[in-house]
Amino acid sequence: VDAWSVNKDDYDLYGKSGTEFRRARLFIKGTMYDNWTYKGQYDFAGNSTTIKDAWIGYNGFDAFKIKVGQFKQPMGLEELTSSKYITFMERALPVEAFAPSRRLGIGGHSHSKAGMSWTAGYGVFADTVDADNGNTNEGYGYAGRATIAPLVEKNRVVHLGGYAEWRNTTNDDDVRYRTRSE
Repeated sequence: VDAWSVNKDDYDLYGKSGTEFRRARLFIKGTMYDNWTYKGQYDFAGNSTTIKDAWIGYNGFDAFKIKVGQFKQPMGLEELTSSKYITFMERALPVEAFAPSRRLGIGGHSHSKAGMSWTAGYGVFADTVDADNGNTNEGYGYAGRATIAPLVEKNRVVHLGGYAEWRNTTNDDDVRYRTRSE
């Protein structure tokens, strides 16, 4: 729940003083037959309902997991971390502007079993772009994220990561990146 108060009501601010349910989510997740996982998460906010996550995964391989459906595209640590556990109340503005968040696709995740700690997340994802002329075209993209932790001790960790993405929007119009103010 968010609440805010403005000292003077003659300022032209959206919402003025007030409260709102910023987010209310209901989800179900679990494991079937030892190696199959699933999650369905629905968001009830802003007087609408949105499917956030709807996927099924297979974890039966040794150091490899696969997931199909709608889920967070592998990007940065701040984007992949649930908003329940991020350091600040809001994600950083560059993350909000550039993070693709959840997309429909197929992805994999690999990790080290021993030795130096590393992870890799990758996938192919659909992308819907609404053009200024009202046309909607669905494109696709490839994304990958890799991390390495050369130092992992009880009280110290050095964690480095990188992310790359290629996207074909099938849209001749310009692409705009933006975010709302905090």
